[in-house]
Amino acid sequence: MTCSFVQAGPDASKLLAEMHQLSFQDQVEQSWSAKDFEKLLSLSGMNCVILQGPEQLPLGFSLIRRLSEEAEIITFCILPKYRGRGIGQKLLNHHMDFLKGYGLKHLFLEVREDNIPAIMLYEKAGFEKKGRRKNYYGRAGEEKTDALIMALDINIATKSS
Repeated sequence: MTCSFVQAGPDASKLLAEMHQLSFQDQVEQSWSAKDFEKLLSLSGMNCVILQGPEQLPLGFSLIRRLSEEAEIITFCILPKYRGRGIGQKLLNHHMDFLKGYGLKHLFLEVREDNIPAIMLYEKAGFEKKGRRKNYYGRAGEEKTDALIMALDINIATKSS
């Protein structure tokens, strides 16, 4: 599938909120609103990339914040109907290349411990489990789930296709 990457700013907040809701509807208590994305995208060091397929159809996006020599993936979404096609890997590789251009050394993220496909994607890219946040993620009416803290040394990261 031919894909392209588009930088997203505050004007894309509504689209990002819709994609976030579709991507995490069964995983989070409350998805982020357009206003939440607008605030996040106005912060220093934020970078958001939307991955588009044919005819500019949005497939997913990643929101990353750069701080000094480190960066954190704030959220990473692939729309459910496009999962399992290597799209997440393309988006992750794109953002890792972007971060290398800034001379960043480390990339961190948090992921639900039961989100096995995401964990596999991150491990394939070279991320390692570094810690855990107890009872971090919640769903309405369910017990909270731990978050795994994962990190990648960008300098030694090798791309996998």
